[in-house]
Parts: sequence; C-alpha cells; structure tokens
Amino acid sequence: MLAPIAYHEAGHVVVGHLLGLQLLDTDILPDDEGGRGHTHFAHPGSWFQPQRGRLDARERDLIERVLTTFMAGFAAESRHGEADVEGSGYDLDQSLREWVGYVAGTPHGREAALRGFLERAVSIVEGSQAWAAIEAVAAALLAEEQLSGSAAAQIAQQYSGHSVGGLGGSIHLLERGPLGPSEKQEVLDARRAFSRRGREDRDLGSTRPG
Repeated sequence: MLAPIAYHEAGHVVVGHLLGLQLLDTDILPDDEGGRGHTHFAHPGSWFQPQRGRLDARERDLIERVLTTFMAGFAAESRHGEADVEGSGYDLDQSLREWVGYVAGTPHGREAALRGFLERAVSIVEGSQAWAAIEAVAAALLAEEQLSGSAAAQIAQQYSGHSVGGLGGSIHLLERGPLGPSEKQEVLDARRAFSRRGREDRDLGSTRPG
C-alpha cells in the first residue's frame, strides 16, 4: 500500500514547510536500497557548521527544527492509521547518527530527546490546518508519485498558511554509513518507544470525542 508512505512523506513536507525548511523534492518511488519514499531539503549554507557541546542559538534552533521534521513522518503515518515502525527506521537511524547527538550526549538522553521531538511533531500534525495540508500533499503524491519542492510547498501553504521562516534555508539528508553496535541498540530502543507511543495513541483514540 502506498497511502502510508504518502502520508509519511507528506508529514515531512508539511512540518518542514511550517518550520521554515526549504523543500527540494518529495516522492513515493522505490530506490536501489529497497526503500520507498523520499523527501529532501536544501542545506542552509556555509554558516551551519555545528560542533557538539558548542552550538550557538541559531544552530540549535535549526537542529531542533530538523529533528522535529524527521519525526513528523512517523507522526503523520500514525494519525493516518497503523504506523510502520520499521518503515521509520531510516528517519531514526539518520536522526541518531547525524542530529540528536548535537543536543544530547548519552544514550538515555538521545532517546528522551527523540521522544520530545516526536511529541512536538505530533502536536503540529494534529492541528486541523496542518492535517488538511498533509492530506492534500499525500493525495498529490498518490496521483503523481513525485512532486517538486515548489509544487509541494504550494500545496502545503494553501492549506496550512505561511511557514515560520527565519532560517534562510534548511538541511539536506546526509548519506548513511553502517551503524555501530551501540547506535544499533539506540535505534532499537527508540523504535520500541515509538511503537509503545503508537499503541497508546490508538487506545486513547477510542475514547476521544469525535
């Protein structure tokens, strides 16, 4: 089924747009690594050269927006229906390796940070305008399979309004390398935490007013 993939990518698109990231393109096409679905953002520029333990306010702000955008794919897929935790593995791997280490230095701290960014993403996705934009982008992806950054951003803005801006760019997803043993365990722990969160959301959903 392509619908969960489309909603996953649409979550990245819309939340990234709202957080001021510059979208390059998005698709639900297969790749050579057995995956399907991709969303890419532009690099913010030469000013972004973060060092662990020495972030300035602008760097930390961007990293937090990127991490929230990473988590938005899972958040949107969860709201749409049954989330595929394994399908969100790349987002988790990428977040752990390239990003969350800038804001948390221990395994426990990194997992807690990821849960916090997931909470932020969920709060954005649950907004009525944001969800309408996600549904519209997902529908366009299902019809076209791929969208340019400008086309996807136009749809997102039509339904969700203006982005927060202020970044002058955003970030390109970096290349993957093999995970080390400790990183693999952190990914597994984060997936279990997200899976528990998904079950809790479904349980609460049955008691919420319509």
